Amino acid sequence: MNYFVNKNTLIWIIIASLAINVAAITTVIVFISSARNFSPPPFREGEPPAFFRNELGLSPMQIRSFDRMHTEFSDKSLEIIHELDSLRYEMMEELSNDNPDSLKLDKIAEEIGTWHVKLKKQTIYHFKQMKRNCNVEQRRHLSKIYRKMQEPPERGFGRNWQERHRKFDKKYGRKRQMNKKYQNNE
Repeated sequence: MNYFVNKNTLIWIIIASLAINVAAITTVIVFISSARNFSPPPFREGEPPAFFRNELGLSPMQIRSFDRMHTEFSDKSLEIIHELDSLRYEMMEELSNDNPDSLKLDKIAEEIGTWHVKLKKQTIYHFKQMKRNCNVEQRRHLSKIYRKMQEPPERGFGRNWQERHRKFDKKYGRKRQMNKKYQNNE
């Protein structure tokens, strides 16, 4: 009799384990398929990024103007970013060769620099356009946003990044000069 009780117990344990495994596998499959099908909500036509709309209190005409500028900037910067990605890939491919060609790597580095300059100039043009489409009060607020964008994040840059920045600022005095300049413009 003990044999049949142990056998029945073993069968129920196997059935429970099988059910748990099937549930786990189903959960993983559902999770993976839903993650694959996820896409962020689309950028709606006629709306600039919500941050600027909310922060600056844009009028409907300004919203249309910001939307046009944002779309134009996004299109142009995506082209540049695509070129940068291609060059980085090419650089890593060359570096992975047994004998990487230093001249080719130097040329790629210069091309990357050129594309970075184009991206920065495009960003400057975009920010100047945004500023031109603001009233005086919005310009002041936009300037504060620009300065805030330049602050390092509260965390990051490895250990002791704040100390390194203090040493750099002390040595070159750059931060103090920039702060004085910004205080004079407000």
